[in-house]
Amino acid sequence: MECRVEGVGRDAGWNGAAIARSSFAILRRPFLLGCFAFACLVAFGRNARAESSAPNLSAGDLHTCARTSGLLWCWGSNSNGELGDGTTTDRLAPEPVRGLARSVAEVSSGAGYTCARMSTNSLWCWGADLLGQLGNGTTTGTSTPVNVGSLGTLVAEVSAGNRHTCAREVDGSLWCFGDNGFGALGTGNTTVNFSATPVQPFFFTPAITAGISAGDEFTLSVGSDGTLYSWGGNFNGELGSGMASSPSYTPLTVGIPGATAFQVSAGDAHSCVRTTTNALWCFGLNSNGALGNGTTTDSATPVQVPISNVMQVTAGGLHTCALKTDGTLWCWGRNSSGQIGDGTTTDRLTPVQVTALGNSVAEVSAGEAHTCARKLDNTFWCWGDNSRGQIGDGTTTGRLTPTQLQLLFTCGDGQCVRPETLANCRADCAPPVPIPATAAGLLAALLAGIGLVRSTRRSHRSGNGGSQR
Repeated sequence: MECRVEGVGRDAGWNGAAIARSSFAILRRPFLLGCFAFACLVAFGRNARAESSAPNLSAGDLHTCARTSGLLWCWGSNSNGELGDGTTTDRLAPEPVRGLARSVAEVSSGAGYTCARMSTNSLWCWGADLLGQLGNGTTTGTSTPVNVGSLGTLVAEVSAGNRHTCAREVDGSLWCFGDNGFGALGTGNTTVNFSATPVQPFFFTPAITAGISAGDEFTLSVGSDGTLYSWGGNFNGELGSGMASSPSYTPLTVGIPGATAFQVSAGDAHSCVRTTTNALWCFGLNSNGALGNGTTTDSATPVQVPISNVMQVTAGGLHTCALKTDGTLWCWGRNSSGQIGDGTTTDRLTPVQVTALGNSVAEVSAGEAHTCARKLDNTFWCWGDNSRGQIGDGTTTGRLTPTQLQLLFTCGDGQCVRPETLANCRADCAPPVPIPATAAGLLAALLAGIGLVRSTRRSHRSGNGGSQR
């Protein structure tokens, strides 16, 4: 049996008459009500799943932040207020960020500051602001979140770098703010060293972006057609343009032999790009093997990493990690603090598996000298340098293998998240997921309408002597 809704959708134009006709058609056919309600719930479910795909985890220079159930937690160095808890006191274990609603959709940790996108698509930043990297028109740091008001509620993605930030809006336009000493903002202006408010990079055609990543003093972006762009500092060939030590104040096109870019990650002085075929290419500084090609020779053009089926790449200070489609995690490059996670402090020139995490990794983020990952069960794990508590295990002891974090949730706050379960927190975990208010209201209205139609039919039959067919 075919289930469809008549007169509703793009063909109907969603004008008043069409809606009235559609509503009447649905009311006359109770079976269609079930179809319509189901379609609404599927649509809401799709929106919820799309939102949940945003990053849950971000390792910065010396601090880390993680989002779970809309709540944001940060830990590690807090010299500039980058943890957002209203203090400048380092935290050795996760602490909630103050002043943000429980609707954080994405987090990006930079060097001494943090930015978060809310579910409303507004952008908030906090921490160091010496060069305007918070984007609120000042150069005054803050230990609590401030709104990047000029971007309104249009932000779809954010990336915090060393001292500059870039944000992609829902229409694909790109805005950057902060340090511009070597052209990281991409405006073409060689005399303005920074901007405390968002400015648009000078873009080639097409201008629509599909992804961004802010590095130390440079930026990477993927165009809607899969073209890779880079601009800013280029001391070690991190722009991939074929030249080193020559910065670019406007975006350059980077060629990847026979491939199309899909996702980018900018580290301190090296870059990596995942292609549409899940292959991986890197370029830039390679003194410790961050490019993963088996050498320690820098490359100003992309070189292919001997790894396949990559679903996410993250470039850190001098190391790189890649998550494969089979759920396994692989890292390479500098390992002096154990940031590779293989139990040693030996640099790795090619990818090695982080075996302690098995094949259930969902997300990874590489910081300056530490790495964090989220598993499919939504537990968080970190390893490497812990001098400022950035691993979040309550100590300042470095870890050579992944260590699980404990996020302290409150039973009764309406959020059922690990380690809460039905057994230890029925108040949060027992209730079923509610139907969105808009769908519930529509369902109630349609049910009321059906009642009205049936009542009218009964009255009509009564007026005709109760005759029935």
